[in-house]
Amino acid sequence: MKTVKINNIISENTLVQSGNLLFDEINKCMNANEKLVIDMNGVSSLPSIFMNVSFGQFIDNYGLEKLLSIVQIINITRTQAERISDYFKRYRA
Repeated sequence: MKTVKINNIISENTLVQSGNLLFDEINKCMNANEKLVIDMNGVSSLPSIFMNVSFGQFIDNYGLEKLLSIVQIINITRTQAERISDYFKRYRA
């Protein structure tokens, strides 16, 4: 199991670069057949461009169910959880 701190990724890169880094980490975990823990501690917002490049790109390539089987999100606020849930629902439609 690997843990990625989103706040560290976002604070050190552009949103597009951050999204690509998270996408790469999810891919690595998928290929290694392991779980990825995404730590949201200290994250103030989840811009659409970040989610499109990370989660959206993965969902487009492998499907939402595959993403949900790999990723576990911790230290998430209610607002963040609702935003991510709404984002994922759009892919189920």
